[in-house]
Amino acid sequence: MSRYELLYIIPATYAETELQPVIDGITKQLKDLGCEIARNEMVGKIKLTYPVDNVRYGYYVLADLDLEAAKVKALNETLRLHSEVLRHSLMIKDQKAKPVFKLQAMEEIDRDAPRRSESTDRAERETRQRQGAGAAKPAEKKAVDMADVEKNIDKILEGKIE
Repeated sequence: MSRYELLYIIPATYAETELQPVIDGITKQLKDLGCEIARNEMVGKIKLTYPVDNVRYGYYVLADLDLEAAKVKALNETLRLHSEVLRHSLMIKDQKAKPVFKLQAMEEIDRDAPRRSESTDRAERETRQRQGAGAAKPAEKKAVDMADVEKNIDKILEGKIE
């Protein structure tokens, strides 16, 4: 048996209270295939890079599992046909490799990111204003007389285009 890492996305059309039964159903199907699940945790709700089936957000779930190599194709087919799984990715996990980061580390990165100071923001705003000062101003919009529009449409329809 080899250790695999499975990442799958559940559409965010489900409420968080409805999510756990969906994850449990997928976990049951994985166990029915012969997977021994070591870890099964939800990463969180994340915006997708591009919409999938008109869904823009998804719940990412990460699972570490042991599985025989002969059953990988069946696992991929099961997840591909599962109605609650938008996308999935199955990768063999190298036991010797050290993890680059933990899931919680992503939250720490966002939290510890340097904040921009007001003076930096003000300087950038002034620079943009100076650069935009030389740019041409947009032309003023003229009021359109609907009677003229209707006359022109009639001329076009009659074939008397000027």
